[in-house]
Amino acid sequence: MPENKVNVALVGCGLFGEVHAATYANFDEANLVAVCDSNLERAEAFAERFGCRACASLAEIADDEDIEAVSVVTPDCDHRDVCVELARAGKHLLIEKPLATSVEDAEAIALAVDEAGVTAMVDFHNRYHPAILAVKGRLDRGEMGKPQVMYARLSDRIEVPTEWLIWAGRSGPQWFLGPHLVDLACWLFGKRPRRIFADARKDVLAARGIDCYDSLQMHLSFDDGLATLETSWIIPNAWPCVADFYLCLQATDARADIDMSN
Repeated sequence: MPENKVNVALVGCGLFGEVHAATYANFDEANLVAVCDSNLERAEAFAERFGCRACASLAEIADDEDIEAVSVVTPDCDHRDVCVELARAGKHLLIEKPLATSVEDAEAIALAVDEAGVTAMVDFHNRYHPAILAVKGRLDRGEMGKPQVMYARLSDRIEVPTEWLIWAGRSGPQWFLGPHLVDLACWLFGKRPRRIFADARKDVLAARGIDCYDSLQMHLSFDDGLATLETSWIIPNAWPCVADFYLCLQATDARADIDMSN
């Protein structure tokens, strides 16, 4: 067992906050000290389950000198104030994607992190999916040649925005799912795109009073390749998997097809 565990905290006890909490609670090098949520009862339930304390306010996390790092797992659109306050308090940050939902908010977080001299990372965890790692390894070893054309989709059944997320109307598949696809494209191609085009549609969710996009397609042009990315929040609930996740990468010497829905 490590002698010097990192004391961590969690802000946001929702859908993916549970994943962060469970990971820390079972990781030998981390000590989950506290959890915080706007719903104190939910935070208390997390605290009891994972053996830590519940906090009623963000200030309790920021003011605790023993806490070294914090996972920020609040709704997509609520990252700015949380990240800025924690960075100014000297906390290192692991931030659920996306970093922010506006350039202004992203720049404010980046400035606070730089001024405080702390480390911040966005949690693009699909880079560590075993199948994705296998493809990346083959690319890096030159076994597939160079990436040329990529197609990927990551979509959810409609129950996610209509039943799981009370804040869905302030987000959308472009924020909740799309960043994973963009990150994977850039990571597998090994560079940033030089041109991006996107188009989206509103219909089904707006009719249910949720003001966000149903579906979105993106086209990324790299210097030596292309990526078409698709994300949607309106897959019928009869679909066998909550998430539909598929990636196809055609390289100059080989092709990879990965179905990660299960």
